[in-house]
Amino acid sequence: MTDKELSKLRRTELLELLIAQGKEYTKLQEELHVTQKALHKREIAIEKAGTIAEASYKLNDVVGSTQRAVDQYVQNVTRMITQQQEESSDAVSKARNYATETVAIAEKRARSLLNAASEQAAQIVSEARVEADRILAQAKVSAEQIEADAQIKKMELLAQARHEMVSAQESIAPAPEKKPRGLFRSRS
Repeated sequence: MTDKELSKLRRTELLELLIAQGKEYTKLQEELHVTQKALHKREIAIEKAGTIAEASYKLNDVVGSTQRAVDQYVQNVTRMITQQQEESSDAVSKARNYATETVAIAEKRARSLLNAASEQAAQIVSEARVEADRILAQAKVSAEQIEADAQIKKMELLAQARHEMVSAQESIAPAPEKKPRGLFRSRS
């Protein structure tokens, strides 16, 4: 599989590939174990065969194959780990950028809402003051009218009381005698 094909794989696919590589590693370990057993058997066979050169040639072939398989496996695992680290770094970087942008947008919106609320509160306070001034002026006019009406009523009551007092005095006091006016008046 090429590097380009690996870069197109999703994380789950990469993890599955890594698991498969792990299984392959285990299998290669088992093969190595089997090969080592076979090598041990061959050593016995070499001893029996008696030729060191032939045994050395067979041993080099087995060890070389095993070493190539282990090297290839280590190379694949290292490449996959590096690729996953790069992808993780990219994902973290993208998440941080997104979080920063989201916070900036939220802060801007909060400032906008706060400014709008402040303006609305100022408008409400202004309207409330105008309404309070109107109600106060109306109450003042009503109070002045009530005071004027009370003064008029007071004057009417005072006039009525004076009139009733005069009437009461007239009914209580005897009427003065009237002297005739005539040609002859007595001189006293």
